[in-house]
Amino acid sequence: MRIISGKLKGRRLNTPADQRIRPTTDKVKEAVFSMINGWIDEDSICIDLFSGTGNLGLEAISRGAKTVYFCDNHRESISLTKSNIRHCGVENQSIILTGDYKMTLEKIDQKADVIFVDPPYHEQLVPKVLERIMETDKLQP
Repeated sequence: MRIISGKLKGRRLNTPADQRIRPTTDKVKEAVFSMINGWIDEDSICIDLFSGTGNLGLEAISRGAKTVYFCDNHRESISLTKSNIRHCGVENQSIILTGDYKMTLEKIDQKADVIFVDPPYHEQLVPKVLERIMETDKLQP
């Protein structure tokens, strides 16, 4: 797992020890960022819900995002995200929030330009998360 493009291009990220945290693959990440590339610039605020390793948020920072909120409710994920943020040297652009998506969205006082939503598949949370994002008005038009 690595940063694909931008100022951190080529940087290898720490990966989970087992399969409980499943990072977004480089191939999928590259496809996602090729679609949203025009939406991320030096003023962008992003939220990486269910951050896991921090892979998506760190890619956003590498491509120019001003600030990324990294959110997760699992201790292992937060530890791995923190480790990768330190490894990339982007602590000043990173805000880490521990808790479930409902609680972390409430804590964020800015509207995001991009929100990454990649929850565990088996929990089927995407519709609930999208509804909560709209209720809390956390996304720019």
